[in-house]
Amino acid sequence: MKDLMLLIRVQARIATFLAELAADHLVALAEGRAHLTIVTAADVPEPVPASAATAAPAPAAASEPVPVPRAAASRPRRALAATSSFDAETVAAQLRACATVDQGAELLANLKPRATDLKELARFLGVPPGRNMADTAKRVLTITLASRGKHAALTRG
Repeated sequence: MKDLMLLIRVQARIATFLAELAADHLVALAEGRAHLTIVTAADVPEPVPASAATAAPAPAAASEPVPVPRAAASRPRRALAATSSFDAETVAAQLRACATVDQGAELLANLKPRATDLKELARFLGVPPGRNMADTAKRVLTITLASRGKHAALTRG
């Protein structure tokens, strides 16, 4: 049973990944001109320390465009409230109690979570966060609720 749940989670993550690919990349995959590779966390290089990232970059060649760094405070950040009423564990339990994706979407709409709340919920559920709030909410709903229907269909045979 655990293997089946693992398979469903992997399929959901792959489906989410493929849904975000550009059409030309999907065509290349379908035609066999491209392939997917598994990269573990150990394969990813260490992030560059902030002090090294702010050091002056080497001068670019004349034909290369020179990147323009964004200002660190290009837009002001809102101060977070001292106490947040959002509890990812409680919301996850409420989502799991929903019978359909539409009920889950209604629950999230009524809660009106902030972007940080949705990211926290996604982390709690083991769902990769999306590019924006709508994408993250869609992923949470799809992986949490839509996969339940697939699991039920697979167990029924």
